Amino acid sequence: MRYQKIVLICVVFAFFVGCKNEKLDMKNLASESNISQEAIQKTQSLDKASYAGLEHLFGDTDMIASKGKFVLLIFGKNGCQWCDRLKDEIKADSKTQEMLQKDFQTYYINLSYSKTHQLDFDGKKSQKETMSLARDYGIRPTPTSIFLDSQGNVIFGWPGYFSQAQMQVILQMIASREYEKFKNPKDFFEALGAKLKEIE
Repeated sequence: MRYQKIVLICVVFAFFVGCKNEKLDMKNLASESNISQEAIQKTQSLDKASYAGLEHLFGDTDMIASKGKFVLLIFGKNGCQWCDRLKDEIKADSKTQEMLQKDFQTYYINLSYSKTHQLDFDGKKSQKETMSLARDYGIRPTPTSIFLDSQGNVIFGWPGYFSQAQMQVILQMIASREYEKFKNPKDFFEALGAKLKEIE
């Protein structure tokens, strides 16, 4: 009988200790969850170093929104010398900067990092992971620049590097809506090609 009481006391004690430990585990779990949230926030911001010095032009890619303007998505990655050259030249060219600020929402999407992007094209909202977004636009080489209207429709895509003079011709054709007068992409590309030859 005495032995049974001791066993019963041990079982009850173990039950309360187990419950107490369970509470501690819950606290640890909550703490780990907070750390995970901080880690998620940190990963969502890793790409910002990619466009340091251009924050006044390139928006935070957490939210890619047209805000009634044209949208320019520049896809790049770490270790891409042509991506770096393009960014450096944009940084040094006040005319390009002025054109971008006036008529475009511009975003630099670094394919070396994965994050979730909220998209808002004149109220049409969606969410995409970085690689899914790149697949949607058929991105292969970097840099690749995708020009969109405010509804998110692709106007034009330019795979590879372009000079500031070339970029300014394209920005002007889009901002002035000159591209709208062409009935098909072939006519647009011919007109663009002729304009680009003029600046060679």
